[in-house]
Amino acid sequence: MRFALSIFYKNIVIDGLTNIPKDKPSIFACTHPNSFLDAIIIGAYSPRKLYFLARSDVFNTPFKMWLLSKMNLIPIYRLQEGSENLHKNEETFSRCFEIMKKGGSILIFSEGISITDKLVRPLKKGTARIAFGAESYNNFELNLQIIPMSLNYTYPTLFRSEVIIGISEPIAIKKYKTLFQESEMKAIRQFNQELYEGIKAASIIVNEKEIGGITYEKIAPIMRSQNLKNISRLSAEQNWVTKAETKSIQELIKFYPKHEHNLSECIINGAQTPIYIRFLSGIVFLLFWLIGYIPNALPFVIAKKVTAKTVKLIEFYASVRLCLSVVIYIFYLPLMSYVIGSLTGTHFTLIAASMIILGILYVKIRDYFRAIKNVEKFLNQQDVESQLVARKKVIADLN
Repeated sequence: MRFALSIFYKNIVIDGLTNIPKDKPSIFACTHPNSFLDAIIIGAYSPRKLYFLARSDVFNTPFKMWLLSKMNLIPIYRLQEGSENLHKNEETFSRCFEIMKKGGSILIFSEGISITDKLVRPLKKGTARIAFGAESYNNFELNLQIIPMSLNYTYPTLFRSEVIIGISEPIAIKKYKTLFQESEMKAIRQFNQELYEGIKAASIIVNEKEIGGITYEKIAPIMRSQNLKNISRLSAEQNWVTKAETKSIQELIKFYPKHEHNLSECIINGAQTPIYIRFLSGIVFLLFWLIGYIPNALPFVIAKKVTAKTVKLIEFYASVRLCLSVVIYIFYLPLMSYVIGSLTGTHFTLIAASMIILGILYVKIRDYFRAIKNVEKFLNQQDVESQLVARKKVIADLN
C-alpha cells in the first residue's frame, strides 16, 4: 500500500516517529479528517502492527465481518448506530484488553467523527475508557502508552498533495492510577485534556474561514517551495500558521492569489526559459504522456469519475478514489500486460514492469509541467511585479 500512497501523494512526512515506543502496549490516538484513508496511511507507515477500531455499521454482513476481522479491524458500537447494540462494546473492550496485554497496538480516532478540516475537535471518552479499562484489567502493571497523533493534509482531496503525520510524546496511563482510584471521571477528564493538548501539538490547526487561515493558505505554498530539508516540517507549518495571524503578513499578502501547487523559484525561472527549450520539454512530456499515461490511465480515470459521481461526503472522496484505483489497477495491469505482450511477442511480466516504471516517470514529469502551467498563469497577472515583491518579502520574514 505504501507504493500506491507514494503515487497518490507527492510527499508523506512523518514528524516524531521516535515517540512511538517499540515494545510497549500502545494506543495510537489520532485525528480523523479523511475517513478510512487515515487508517490506511497510519497502518502503512507505522513501525508496529496495528489493530483498528472501526464503526460497527461497516460490519453489517457476515462476509464483511469475516473480511474486516482478517484485516485487524474491530467493531466499535456508537449511540448513533443504535443504543440496543452498545452492550456489544463489552466484547470489543475485552478484545482490546487482550491485545494490549500481549504488548500490541490499537489505533483509535479519538474525536469520534471524520471531518475534512484543519481543526481538532473535543475528544470523546472512548479512548480514555479503553485505556483505563486495560490498565485496571491488568492492575496498572501494563505500562500502556497513549500516543497523540495528527494527520495533516495540505489539500485533503487533491491528487499529488502532501500529508504530514505529527506524533507527540506518549502519555503513560499508570501515572493516573491514584486519581483513577479516587475518581474515575476526574481521571478521564484530566487524561482527555492532556491527550487533547498532545494531539494539538501534533496538528497544523487552521480555521480556513478566518483571515488568518486564508492568509496561511496563501503563504504556505510559497514557503513549501523553499528548501525544507533538515527542518521539522510540522514545526515549520505551525510557525507559518502563527505568522499568518499577524497584521503585517496579512496586509502584505492580501491580494496574492491562492495556488494549490507550490511555485518554487526554480519553477518560476523555468517558466521564463527560452521558448525553444520549453518546446523541447513539451516534446518530452508528450512522449511520456503517450508511453506512460495512455497505457496506465484507464483504471484511474474510471476511479475518478465513479468517485465524483457517487461520493457525496468530501471526507470519503480521497479514500474511495485511491482504493478504487488500486483495486481496478490490480486487475487491469496483468490483463493489459498480457494483451500487449501477445501483440508484441514480449513476456507479460516485462510489459507490466515497463508500464509501472513509465507510469511513475509520467507522474513525476506531470508534477513539473502542472507547476509550469500554474506559474505561467501567475506571471500573466497585471500586477505580477508587486506579487513577486510580496513573495520575496514573505520568504524573508518567515525564514
